[in-house]
Amino acid sequence: MGPLERKIEALLYAHGGELSKHELARLLAVDKGALEKRITELSRILSEHGIQIITTTSTVALRTGPEESELLKDIDAATREGVVGQAGLEVLAIILYKEGASRADIDYIRGVNSAHTLRVLSMRGFVTRERHPHDARQWYYHATPELLAHLGVTKHSLLPEYADIHAQLHATTPAETASEDTSNTV
Repeated sequence: MGPLERKIEALLYAHGGELSKHELARLLAVDKGALEKRITELSRILSEHGIQIITTTSTVALRTGPEESELLKDIDAATREGVVGQAGLEVLAIILYKEGASRADIDYIRGVNSAHTLRVLSMRGFVTRERHPHDARQWYYHATPELLAHLGVTKHSLLPEYADIHAQLHATTPAETASEDTSNTV
């Protein structure tokens, strides 16, 4: 694989797997004819790999090969269907009773890294994430309406012992307060 093919592969990877041919040619400072040749060569090289080059008239994309796509679908299905487990229940309780939480808050309360658990809960449709309202570098996690319905409640305040647990969680989470204070000074 030549240097231009490596650059194309790296750019596609860095940009989420897809770019327009126009943008790719601009970033590499090459004409469209040279780009097409290098894309064809990269596609040939990757045809033996787990990822492939997919092209349309205007875009180039890195995608999982057909056989590997099936493997990933099976793994994703197993992740979605598995038992939530103790870690998942802890994270869900924090998100439910705080009515949303950042990963920093969840990690602080639990005392362990919750990244994998949050990913699994997201994949299973129990939580959603959005940018933190006070710190755009963080994600903020919320319970989905489907989770509330599954629990048989229409709003958070109907959860068992909601007022007590909600107050205790807010009293023991300095990470949220710190991020709010910093955002006011910037």
